[in-house]
Parts: sequence; structure tokens; C-alpha cells
Amino acid sequence: MAAFALTFLAYNAYFIMDHGRTEDTATGASGHWRGWTLALAFDVPWLLCLLCYLRVLMIKPGKVPRRWTEYVTKNAIRVSVTEQSTFQPRTSSICGACMRHRPERAHHCSICGECVLRHDRHDWLIGTCVGFRNHKFYILFLFYGAVASTMFLVFMVPHFVVRVLTAASLTPESSGASHPLPPAAARVLEASILLVAFLALPYFYYHLSIQGAQLCRNVTTHEAEYVATNPYDLGTRIGNAAAVFGTDLGPLFLYWLLPVDPCRPESDGLFYPIPSSPKSTPCSIEDGSYDESIQALLGASFGNTKRIDR
Repeated sequence: MAAFALTFLAYNAYFIMDHGRTEDTATGASGHWRGWTLALAFDVPWLLCLLCYLRVLMIKPGKVPRRWTEYVTKNAIRVSVTEQSTFQPRTSSICGACMRHRPERAHHCSICGECVLRHDRHDWLIGTCVGFRNHKFYILFLFYGAVASTMFLVFMVPHFVVRVLTAASLTPESSGASHPLPPAAARVLEASILLVAFLALPYFYYHLSIQGAQLCRNVTTHEAEYVATNPYDLGTRIGNAAAVFGTDLGPLFLYWLLPVDPCRPESDGLFYPIPSSPKSTPCSIEDGSYDESIQALLGASFGNTKRIDR
């Protein structure tokens, strides 16, 4: 949070305050509006990045519902199978770490000490797991973070280089107005903020590239390592992305781009659509798989359907 606040204050201070004071040739208002334009180019993705960060942090990734656990515990012989490092569609398993039943695509987080629905990873920067309920917000956090960091560096690096090369000071004599910081302190602050941006940019781009590739395949970080054919591949990149972002894109992908809950989600975290196994065809439970009657019995946990206890 400190990094968010520091970059926001520094960027706006230099592009709103400085342009408002120094660009006073020809038209005095031009510098003012230019400063606001440059500020908004960063502020909009920065604000969206902050909102997505807060949603990832505040929304639980998705615990295994208590009602589901009670059901499969009672029917353990018919429903569950041993945990395996491969795809297990329509199949619940027993976690090797906590020895509890869990639905398909759920994995155990050793840091949080519990199984998470469609667990993707535990992010060290955010300090929480990325799972079924907050996966969309995590990807948007990376996307808007990459955009904001890029905008910050594109506009701030030339600004900083010019100051250093020309040894421009921020004194009243050079700027025509008072400045809250002395020249040396201002340059140190600029250099510190640029360092933060340079460190943040690789993080955002690296994880965004990985998450984007996995999103187009409809796999998690765990599942990306499996060598078996992906049963959750819905055939198209848009279709696979809809598994995380929701089937309702909205006008101009608006529902996907805003940090709101997925509209019309395909899954409730317990049951996932598989193209090779139509919903109208029940799955055999002799090998440990379960059909839709179980999913309907337990209810859904997300979206437009009834919520269940967690």
C-alpha cells in the first residue's frame, strides 16, 4: 500500500504541479491541461490496479464448502479417489496433506494450510492464495499494474533525465513558484520512485505473461505442468477465458475489464464444464467420479445461483 501511495503522489506532483507552473508560454492553460492529461494516463490504470489488489486481498480464494465435505465424507467409498498429479475431471480426491476430501481442480496450499478451490498459486507479494473466487481480480491486478508501470516509466524517465542533465532546480527562481521539496530531495524522490517502478515492471509482465497463457488454455499453475490432455479446454481462447472472467463479456468487454464479480460464471467451484462430457450425460461414479445430481444437491457457491455455507 505504501508503494501505491508513493507512486501516486510523486507522479501527480510532478505532472500536475510542475506543468501547471512551468508551461506558461503562449497559453498559460496549456501546461495545466497537459499536466492533467499525463496524470490521468497513469491515474486510471493505477486506480484500477489498486481496486483489483484490494479485491484479491479481501476476497477469500475459495474454501471447500462444509456441506460438500460432509456429503463426500459420508459417501467416501463411492465418490473419492486417491490424489494424483494429473487431471481428475468429475472426480473428487483426498488431499495428501490435510487428508480431507476436495473437489476437482482444488489443491492444498502449504502456506495457508488448507485446500483452495481451483487453486492457482500463493502470491508472495499480495500475501494470499489465488483461487476460484479471486482469480479474475488477480489477472486484472497484473494487467493494470503492467499498464500503470509502463505509463509511469514512459513519462517519468524523460522527465527525470532532463532534470539531471540540465541540473534544473525546483527553486522559486527557476520555476516561478515555490516547490514543497528542495531540488536535491526532489531528485532523490524521483530516483526512488523510478527504482520502484523498474522493480515492479518485471514482476507484472512476467506473471501476466504466464497467467495469460494459462488463461487461454483454461489451466491453473498446477495443471500447466500436467502432461495429459487438458479436459477443460473449451476450444477457443475466449471460451477458456470465460471460465475465469464469466460468459457475459458486456459491451466492449466491459464486464471483463472492470473489477466486478464474473457475470454468468460457468462454474461454482465444484463442477466445471467439459466439452467431451456433455452436461446432459451423467458421469459414472464407479471409478470415483460424481455426476451433476451431486452438484445440484449441494447447490452453487458463486454467481447467480444459491450460495452454500463455507
